[in-house]
Amino acid sequence: MAGTTRTVIRLKGNFFGIPNDIIDKHGRTIGAIGVGVYAALARFANSKTGECWPAIARLTRVLGLARSTVKFYLRKLEAAGLIDVEERWAEPGDRTSNLYTLLDSTPAAVAQRLAARSAADAAAHGSSQHGGRSADDPPGADTPPTGGLAHDPYQLQPEQHHMNKDLCSRTEEQPERTPKQDCLHPHAEVSRFAGMILCHHCWTLLDANALLATPPEEHTTPGEGVGMSAA
Repeated sequence: MAGTTRTVIRLKGNFFGIPNDIIDKHGRTIGAIGVGVYAALARFANSKTGECWPAIARLTRVLGLARSTVKFYLRKLEAAGLIDVEERWAEPGDRTSNLYTLLDSTPAAVAQRLAARSAADAAAHGSSQHGGRSADDPPGADTPPTGGLAHDPYQLQPEQHHMNKDLCSRTEEQPERTPKQDCLHPHAEVSRFAGMILCHHCWTLLDANALLATPPEEHTTPGEGVGMSAA
């Protein structure tokens, strides 16, 4: 049987590669889109340092993905311990593209990296529980629980606090009612209309309570006009 010949066609152009662990070990974790985003980072990364800084807009353009999708899977790659993301700022203080670093993707290296990150997060959480102080640096004895100075000149003293509390708890006092001027003219010479009592002589508004104590026959009838006195 005559031997067959095969023609090997060598691929031309530029090439880049990704570790086999990205698919074999982490493919189920980061998913197909995560593999694609990682491959795009590897496409732009320096072969020696593993660093690259493509803009989000460029990644969305080359991958045909939404901006939110690209940002989601970048965070997923970072959470999986496969890349490191560092924010970059220009000299005037403007935000520029992030710096991405491809990390060792072997399972042992990733596990060690995630364990160190977890320990750092736990230590930071413990520091926040103690107000940012370490266990070897407790607060001074002269520091009250509120965080103010022990002899703060603007801190209310107990007696001043109670005084303010008493003043705030008082109800508003009603102003004293000024009694109306008494009239010395006979009750028969006054008129009542529209809820008012008016003396025809001194034109003084009288107190209705005083007239209520007098016999009804001494009052004028409602509707008597002003200026009409009893005969």
